[in-house]
Amino acid sequence: MNVSSYLEVYTTHYGWALYNTFWTVLAGSGIALWPFVKMLYDNWRGPAESSSMEAPGALESVQRMKWDLIFKVFMLAVAVVPLSTVSTSNTLYQSACGGQVHASHAFGATNTTYDDVFASDPNISSGSKAPILFHAALKISYGINSYVARSMPCIGDLRALSAAANSLDFTDHVLQQEYHKFLEHCYLPAKAKLTMALSGDLDPAASRWIQQKWKDYLAAGGAAEDTDGPFSNFFKNTEGFYKPCSNTANCVNTFRATEGITGWTYDSNRDGGLGQAGVSGNIGAPYCSEWYASIRPRILADLKARSPMMESLQTGQDYLVETPRVIVTLAKSWLNMSHTAAELENAVANRALRRHVRAAQINMQGEALNAVQAAAVRNAGGSGHVLLDAGAIIAGSGLLAGAGVIPGLGDVAEQLAGEFAGFYATMYVVKKAAPMMKALVLMLIFALLPLYLVVSEYRVSAVITALVLVVIVNLFSGMFAIADYLEAALYKSMFPNAEGLFAGVARDGLQYFIINILLMLLYVVAPMLMLAMVTMAGQRIQGAGGGHE
Repeated sequence: MNVSSYLEVYTTHYGWALYNTFWTVLAGSGIALWPFVKMLYDNWRGPAESSSMEAPGALESVQRMKWDLIFKVFMLAVAVVPLSTVSTSNTLYQSACGGQVHASHAFGATNTTYDDVFASDPNISSGSKAPILFHAALKISYGINSYVARSMPCIGDLRALSAAANSLDFTDHVLQQEYHKFLEHCYLPAKAKLTMALSGDLDPAASRWIQQKWKDYLAAGGAAEDTDGPFSNFFKNTEGFYKPCSNTANCVNTFRATEGITGWTYDSNRDGGLGQAGVSGNIGAPYCSEWYASIRPRILADLKARSPMMESLQTGQDYLVETPRVIVTLAKSWLNMSHTAAELENAVANRALRRHVRAAQINMQGEALNAVQAAAVRNAGGSGHVLLDAGAIIAGSGLLAGAGVIPGLGDVAEQLAGEFAGFYATMYVVKKAAPMMKALVLMLIFALLPLYLVVSEYRVSAVITALVLVVIVNLFSGMFAIADYLEAALYKSMFPNAEGLFAGVARDGLQYFIINILLMLLYVVAPMLMLAMVTMAGQRIQGAGGGHE
């Protein structure tokens, strides 16, 4: 059987183990024979009360008892007594995306923490048994789910990828402070210098030289987005930016730290010209080229410690247990890069840490930005006005910053953003919890079936009702697979470029709201509708079985 979640690999066997336990108790205590005792009593009392000389009660009682006994014994054999073996080796997890099934996803080898907790449990480790009819119904419904999973185009859980990308941040706060210094002394001036050169605001000769370097970079396949963050190959390899300038007529100057940076040792040859105002003690002030070479690997290592998604983009391995590898491919196409490991790392780190770029655009005293920094702010999409951009940073969204200009409107925007965020969080939890809830509900149904079957007196109609319930609940997995695909397709259509990787609730509230409406329909309303439709047809289903009783 190919189940739809790692938890279900184990809950399936727990459910049938509980079934066996309860059935053993009912059979051992004699309660399981109660339907036969009641059958004998009903088939004796009914005919006896209505008997006459023309229709002897004894003959009618024997005839009714014969047919009731045949059906009950048959139901007992195929639908009550657990005779069919549910093997642990054949219980495999099947990914909803692409329907991939691997032997490594088997019981005890799912590579999840469930293995540590459940695989050695003696109650389920050797397998379990189920009634023949219910086991067959489960295999049929699992087969339908498997076909649906294999038929669905695989896009992947894009919002999980987006959530992982948006959660990337520093764990080392000392490194974070150094990064802010790097932005202030290297990236923002370099970004402003490029902007001024491309607009012709530098010396004409320098502007032409830098413009040609930029054209050559793009012609060689470089991405225009490369300079949107401090991790930039263009800045790294072009003189006058991070790379030292050898000809000031072309590249104007060399960028470097103008104050001591913690962690750098004082070098008299390099730092002597700064004087005591620039450096003090044994602290050095590095050039941007050596600073970039040092800080980049440390930041990437810190981000990888926060989320393995960074390493996933390099290796192609799943960064979440249930996230298919195709997401990594999509992330690469979204980022519109040549897909080398270094470029992917740069692109993800630039976008993940861009809020720090905004924060670095405001100095510690809250004063106006200098001309170079203001130019960089405007190029990055900010206003260049300290108060407005500070509001954007605090609110976490340019929408709230703009709305704050009009009294009262900012509160409305903030409330809307809060509502969108709350709805998003709720539906995302529903989506992640749905397969686990389905697995637990099925386990409870299996566990309670013995009591239900005994109380229902092994009636054919009751067995059919239970079979339909088990099949319908199990088919929720196929519905969830369809829901995952439709949600991912809608997400991809709404965020077709690299920004989709870092889409946010506050900034993209309406799109997220639409996606959440779809999720609610497919994860909540659709299962309820399916159960309601089965309930409406239930009278005919029960009648089909009741006609034989």
